[in-house]
Amino acid sequence: MRCKSFPSAGANEGRGRGSGDQVSDTPDLAHRCECCGNLLPAGARASRKFCSPQCVQKERTRLEREARSEELAGRACATCGEVISAHMRRDAKYCSIPCALAAQRKRRMAVAAARLCASCGSLFQPDKPGRRFCSQLCAVEATRKRQAISCAQCGVKFHPRKDNARFCSRSCAAKHKHATGTLRHFPRKLTAARLDHALAPRRPKRRYVQRLTPARLDRLLAGR
Repeated sequence: MRCKSFPSAGANEGRGRGSGDQVSDTPDLAHRCECCGNLLPAGARASRKFCSPQCVQKERTRLEREARSEELAGRACATCGEVISAHMRRDAKYCSIPCALAAQRKRRMAVAAARLCASCGSLFQPDKPGRRFCSQLCAVEATRKRQAISCAQCGVKFHPRKDNARFCSRSCAAKHKHATGTLRHFPRKLTAARLDHALAPRRPKRRYVQRLTPARLDRLLAGR
């Protein structure tokens, strides 16, 4: 049985292609890497697919990313209902930080019981366990209702924000602490050993003497 012969390269020159075209109908039968497309090393086995361990790791990473994207696709945010990105961790429940903070605020409000505002007396749901006022305006109004007292440091009249306030500012509080010695270091207990160490005469510092080497001796003699 005779094999069918393939047409030569010159026979296809006039079939729709110019003489300057570099496209060839000859199939590329060389084994190439499936990752980078470079030629495989000479003598490689027929089942080899990659040219180097780096290409193997790149292909493995690509497959892992595709599998992760397919696995984590379709997750919805528990706050706004938007789709959570596949790049976020597996146990992510919210699509962004604002949604997570909003959910945390709701949990705090559910735990804290409703109480009366200390300023206007209205019932409100606190978002923190220690909140006393329903709004910032009520907090400012409660501060104004407190009787003015004198600062323990400078004597200026001011409206305290807290019931146990003594100073009108942080600078006055710091000055008072310095004046009363609160911020000074506590002195160590004077013992016999510490007293002897303090009264002992100080030894004079020894003068540093360089070691006389042949090279230094030559320089000294040359200097004369």
